[in-house]
Amino acid sequence: MAHISSDSKVAYMYDAASETWYAIAGVANTNVPYTWTQVHNFGAVVTVNDVIRAKAGVNRFQNPSSRNAVIASPVKGTVCFIEQTDGGTDINQVQIYNGTSWVGMLDTAYLATKTNDYTLGLADAGQTLLIDSATDRTITVPLNSSVPFAIGQRLDVIRLNTGNVTFAATVGVTINSKNSNKKIAARYSGATLIKTDTNTWVLIGDLMA
Repeated sequence: MAHISSDSKVAYMYDAASETWYAIAGVANTNVPYTWTQVHNFGAVVTVNDVIRAKAGVNRFQNPSSRNAVIASPVKGTVCFIEQTDGGTDINQVQIYNGTSWVGMLDTAYLATKTNDYTLGLADAGQTLLIDSATDRTITVPLNSSVPFAIGQRLDVIRLNTGNVTFAATVGVTINSKNSNKKIAARYSGATLIKTDTNTWVLIGDLMA
């Protein structure tokens, strides 16, 4: 009686056009879980759709510098996992390339403490800035031409100390907020900045004049 064997044998298909035989078969035991024990290199970038369709993993890198060295010209939708910042801080962040820059996709905030006046940089997108100062401090939003945040990117700011925290716009930038309030109202309160246009942001939160 015929039966299905669990032993594998190689079969070949002949391509007359190229006069070449190609191996086409093998056997995989679907009842056994498969574990990768070695490093696997991807021959091409992985996009969000690829991952969803294949139920597969994503490109994994230790930090942004190692990612940029391998994916020098990312396409929109490329996904990767970043273990650390270039400075060695663990972030374990899934990131997607939106066509302009890499943006984080995790719901876990990366906390960055600031003790002086501070101008926002691209690395702040999706993060939470902890302003820890007994002296009044100003958070400045730069022009898109100098720091090209992607539209839709956001960041949170928390006031940890007794010094006031005020948001200021570089000339050419607009920060829209309720009643034009731009100052975090109290210690341990906070606000969120969301970029809505090239040089336009919305500021929401516990604010006062």
